[in-house]
Amino acid sequence: FLFSFINLLQLNTYYYYSFHFHIHFNFHNHNHNHIIIMGKSSSSSSNPLETHRKQQRKKEIQKNKTKRIKIRDEKVAQTGTTHSIQKEITKLQNKLDNDYNLDYKEKQHLQRLKKELKIVEAAKEQRIKDAEAKRAKQREEELVLMKSEKGVEMLNKQKYVYAKYSVYYDKVMNPFGAAP
Repeated sequence: FLFSFINLLQLNTYYYYSFHFHIHFNFHNHNHNHIIIMGKSSSSSSNPLETHRKQQRKKEIQKNKTKRIKIRDEKVAQTGTTHSIQKEITKLQNKLDNDYNLDYKEKQHLQRLKKELKIVEAAKEQRIKDAEAKRAKQREEELVLMKSEKGVEMLNKQKYVYAKYSVYYDKVMNPFGAAP
């Protein structure tokens, strides 16, 4: 190594490879000897294209992550039940209450379950509001149709489609097949 060090003094630069690092001895300025360790650095690259690609990749990863979370939340909102989620939350809370330390995955699972419970409850409330709005709209349409004779006939035809199959049906006396 002493011989190579002497050769270093004669050379302008010398590269020494060690494991994953690239050590660069620079003797351009003889007053200041620098040893620069080159390799994977946590800071951004000096190449602007590479930094742009890295930023785009980070954005893409973040976008995909939010998309996956949104899809999972929608699936939970459609299929999840408050009872099953509450049961799992209670199970984990009992572990926590009994001085059992939850590991990282269990804590994450508990947080996710709480989020899912909120999502399911919000979806349930939204379904109830939508159903009430739909019923109110149908009722308004029926009230409008009931004001005219043709509207009443149309509503009766819709309501009593299978009246002819009733035991009580009579064309003149009971055209709707309603029970006495």
